[in-house]
Amino acid sequence: MSSYSVKRPITVLMGILIIITLGIFSVTKLPLTLFPDINLPYVVTITTYEGASPEEVELEVANQIESTVSTIGNYQEVSSMSNEHFGISIITFADGANMDSVVIELRELLNNISFADGVGSTRILRISPDMLPVMTVTLFKTYAEDLTDEEALIRNTEWINKDIILDLSSIPGVADVSISGAADIVLEVNLDTTIIDNYGITHEEVLQIIEDQNVGGLIGVALDSGELRMLYLGNKPSNLTDIETLPILNDGGNVITLSDLVVTDGIKYIDANTETYSKINGVQGIQVSFQKQSDYGITEVTKNISDRLDLIMENEGTDANYIVLLDQGEYINLAIGSVLQNIVIGAVLAIIILFVFLRDIKPTLIVGLAIPISVIAAFMLMYFTNVSLNLISMGGLALGIGMLVDNSIVVIENIFRMIGEGKSRTEAAISGSKQVAGAITASTLTTIAVFLPILFIEGMVADVFISMALTIAYSLGASLLIALTLVPAMAAKMLNDHNNKPESKILTRFKSWYKASVLFTLKNKVLTLVVVLVLLGGSVFLVVSKGFILLPTSDEGTIGVSIEMTTQTLFDDKAEYADYVTTLLMDLDDVDTVSATISSGGFGDMRQMMMGGVSGSV
Repeated sequence: MSSYSVKRPITVLMGILIIITLGIFSVTKLPLTLFPDINLPYVVTITTYEGASPEEVELEVANQIESTVSTIGNYQEVSSMSNEHFGISIITFADGANMDSVVIELRELLNNISFADGVGSTRILRISPDMLPVMTVTLFKTYAEDLTDEEALIRNTEWINKDIILDLSSIPGVADVSISGAADIVLEVNLDTTIIDNYGITHEEVLQIIEDQNVGGLIGVALDSGELRMLYLGNKPSNLTDIETLPILNDGGNVITLSDLVVTDGIKYIDANTETYSKINGVQGIQVSFQKQSDYGITEVTKNISDRLDLIMENEGTDANYIVLLDQGEYINLAIGSVLQNIVIGAVLAIIILFVFLRDIKPTLIVGLAIPISVIAAFMLMYFTNVSLNLISMGGLALGIGMLVDNSIVVIENIFRMIGEGKSRTEAAISGSKQVAGAITASTLTTIAVFLPILFIEGMVADVFISMALTIAYSLGASLLIALTLVPAMAAKMLNDHNNKPESKILTRFKSWYKASVLFTLKNKVLTLVVVLVLLGGSVFLVVSKGFILLPTSDEGTIGVSIEMTTQTLFDDKAEYADYVTTLLMDLDDVDTVSATISSGGFGDMRQMMMGGVSGSV
């Protein structure tokens, strides 16, 4: 291989350029994620049973689900929580179970359960990191007129539902858009009892007339002079003006509309949910959460969302605004950027140290090229094997960055030595590479073999660490190929024919120190062995005492605060207290945004008050 590379340098150059081109293309297509895709072996079932006590839910729902799911393959255990009106069961399966098949089998079994009357349908949820929203924002508009919080919430809800939600749902990569804190808008008609009594009509009759006129749609197709005509029935009211002008009865030829039968300001929209509280920095707003499609990267989706929101806000004018509460893409970019920065710094330090020992810019440049080319080749292989760029895979790359120059250093040093012995550049490049080819190949394969058992691991551990093992294997394999092809080819063209430079004083001193340390360990074998065993035992003790976690903790710049009322408290008092807490938090240094919501129990909200999204620069 080395002989061919020296004799065919143009071929080697073309091969390296192909690798660089494919690598650059690949890195632009690789999805950016915080962690690898993890297949968690958990499934959650949620079953409603309106009006039932926790005891009834346990008897009629939880017990039946627990006895049924135990027949599924790879089943391990199930735990249930029975509450008023609903029950939750968390089913754990063996690590490595095919969760797609498990969910299908579970759904079939649950459909065959004969629940008691009143038990609703069972919802099945897979626990997955993809369940978390990739981005959460608060949307709101400011209005010129002085509105109450309820009026502002109603208008914001109408604005989002009519003008925004469809646009947001069409963003590339967005799988689902969910809204929280929106108003439950209903029409309130406050009839004047005296007036309707004079007309001899009842409340129920007025309501029925309104309902009968609230129709509109296509009812058929008719042929008219050879042309097809669409037939529509009714003219469904679309705004308050249409509702106010609805004809209710005929009084001697005069049409009496709904506005004639109500008190002053008797027709209006109200929020039926009187216990809705969602504010951002003290301003009434609505939270919108986005979940991504599985075949899109998080950073790609969050960028698409941000671009679309900016366009929407630009079209809506200065009154519309949004505030980002959670952006996984931004945090991932920061985390991956930090790892990339460390990789670059490590590569630069490796080259500097190499130059200190070689004291020649040409061999330093040759060896230094091994790092970026190996990294680019690793990106290419990661793309073709569906390995994403995440903290684990980038951590593997950072771990192996110092080893990427090992093979090239061995080759260039041997070539350097042979040139010093009087051989020509071409002879030294071919012979020097051949001499060490077996050694560096064996060294590389043994390093890769250390990570080989990870490929045979199944389950969640494999999901986390396979990307790291593959990244290290790819980069080291690329560095071996470069050391046996590019390095001898460049050495034959760039190095000087004679290398008679004396060793530097630093290198001479280092060799003397190293020789003395080796002689000391050989003369004191027992002491050396004892010191090594003590260091090994101490390291094991420190690792065990520190504890183990699956993934490291991360700081995304947000703090969640949950406040629970110990006594029964009116909703207005809770809202007042939430305003007070928001004011206190906004006065703190480095706090940028405070999002506050109130929940009042039930199926979706099991905590009475939850303050979240306190974000800042710390």
